[in-house]
Amino acid sequence: MKRWLLQLLVVVALVPAVWFISTPDQRKTYLNVLNLPQDPSWLHEANLLALPGKTPQQPPEAEPLTDGSSTPEAPASSSTSSNSSKDAAPNVMTALRQMAHSALPQTMCGKTATRDIRDVETPQIYKWTDANGRVHFSDSAQNKSAQFVGESYASQKKYFDFKLTSKGMPRNGLVEDKIRAAAQQVYTQLEAYLAPERRRQIILNLELYGDRAEYEALRKKVFPGFNAAAFFSHGANTIYMVNEDQLETTVAIAKHEVVHAVLAGLVGPMPTWLNEGMAEYLEHGGLPYKALPIDLNENAINQLLAKEHQDFYNASAESNYMASHKLVAYLNSSGEGRRVIADIFNSLAEAPCSQVDSLGAVTGAMGDVGHLAKLL
Repeated sequence: MKRWLLQLLVVVALVPAVWFISTPDQRKTYLNVLNLPQDPSWLHEANLLALPGKTPQQPPEAEPLTDGSSTPEAPASSSTSSNSSKDAAPNVMTALRQMAHSALPQTMCGKTATRDIRDVETPQIYKWTDANGRVHFSDSAQNKSAQFVGESYASQKKYFDFKLTSKGMPRNGLVEDKIRAAAQQVYTQLEAYLAPERRRQIILNLELYGDRAEYEALRKKVFPGFNAAAFFSHGANTIYMVNEDQLETTVAIAKHEVVHAVLAGLVGPMPTWLNEGMAEYLEHGGLPYKALPIDLNENAINQLLAKEHQDFYNASAESNYMASHKLVAYLNSSGEGRRVIADIFNSLAEAPCSQVDSLGAVTGAMGDVGHLAKLL
């Protein structure tokens, strides 16, 4: 009887915990399976990664700073209700969040929400002829002879559902266009590692801050003590970053975070050395590994491949980023190395959160650690 009661208590604790760390799209899936309504007020409660006043044990993927400035995480949901029955809900939710936050890992198994890559919008395009016989195209029917021709101009595939919001600054079309183009380039580079059936449409938001102080205030709520120029929140599917003085810097940082966003949707959680190493590699345009100013001995390689997520972002974070960058650049320098990356990506895409033997995967294809240390 006691065992049965204990199992019941565990289930009661875990069900709300899993609910609160799920994205809205994931929650809709649960409700569909259970044949429950789709519009409860709690559907969009904030992800556990965005708890106000909490410091996550494992920070969101971030772009490091090297100048010793401050740190970030995703903002919490601020939705409220005037309904008295709903007013009582936040107290229960807060208690459940606190319980789950202390009991569960911050990076939960699963990918961020995505869509079928063929889920594209049909543009509203009409073809019509005026009284003088001239043919026109517009987004609405101008006369009875107008024909809808939107299907002819619809894209066959869509890689991003991308919403870019400017915060504390006017919209800048050039910056937005450059970021979108960089995101598309990142997707094209990453899809080369994945089987065709693994390619999905990434749902992504990006908040671009014109006021660095406003961004700093946000990021200090997240993981104080870790320097980050930008970060990606899995729970919100959102990149938070500053519009830097140099356009090239803004675009490069955006590329780094988009790598995290794409991998979160197509692959899911993975070894941190590979996640951050790939982001660094693509951010810096695929620099050859020999051009990177860090040497890796046997001990450094073993430690890097065995490093846990939370340990990556400690006092040695800067050297961990550089070491990951060099190892990933080395793997990308040969077909065998690229296959190591592809094999890890595809196995995790097939079975999210499964264990990866990083050391075995790398040394099995590229030679033992002693051999790698001579090259790196």
